[in-house]
Amino acid sequence: MTPDELERRRGFVGASETVLLFGLPAFGNKTIGDLWFEKKYGIEKSSGGNASTKLGLRLESAVLEAAEERLGSPIVDRQIWLTRDFNGATLDGRVDSRTIVEAKTSGLLGPSTLAQWGEDDSDDIPDGYLLQVQAQLLVSGAELAYLAALIGGRGFAMFRVAPQADLQAAIAAKATAFIASLAGEVAPPEPPQLDTLKRIRRQPSKVVTIDDDLKERFDEAKSNAKIADETKERIQREVLAAMGDAEGGMCSSGMFTYLAQTNHYPAKAASETTFRVLRFKK
Repeated sequence: MTPDELERRRGFVGASETVLLFGLPAFGNKTIGDLWFEKKYGIEKSSGGNASTKLGLRLESAVLEAAEERLGSPIVDRQIWLTRDFNGATLDGRVDSRTIVEAKTSGLLGPSTLAQWGEDDSDDIPDGYLLQVQAQLLVSGAELAYLAALIGGRGFAMFRVAPQADLQAAIAAKATAFIASLAGEVAPPEPPQLDTLKRIRRQPSKVVTIDDDLKERFDEAKSNAKIADETKERIQREVLAAMGDAEGGMCSSGMFTYLAQTNHYPAKAASETTFRVLRFKK
């Protein structure tokens, strides 16, 4: 997503962001605090996503092609951005003005999600996807959504989701309240992830006042981290000293090892580093 696209969408809660308004988990452990800072201040660039989201993007076209075969109809208007009041959505595609299609991959990397999915042609889908699809139905005014999914351990499946008026009303209300909160200066209590904060658009020469208490806690955290590092180093020295010239050291719960390993750099045949690493095996 380009910086201009990100800027245009700051005034809306996207369909995939809706889960954060309801406190559901999102990739990268994002919370409502991340969303608030992104919308309030803007970001320099979008997150690259994790391995699962990147794989999902690569497979999206294949999932939509499988959906076309199942539906017997072409999927058009792909990747269009629509808005309604303070809600927005990028549709993966539409069959017609009344029917939208969303493509997903799930459980291909990481833990299995099989238990979260119901039967083909049902609306039994994970809660986060249900919120996203309902937001898409709200924004598009469509009467039906197909969710086409490639599910690890199961394969391709299709689900039918009809509009739920009560849930859409809740989505709209939460989005309105959230966007209104951006006019104030009170952020959600949970601070954003570091990845989000690193991408916040900073104002040159702008200086704000920081509470002395926060500075004291920062100093305390640094001091504690230094003590922890020093303690860890001291114990490592004691363990290695106890091992003498041995590569292993046994205790009742397992064994310490101090074995050599080598890093190779293929681009530079002469660049090779050998070092030992202290590990513990139960």
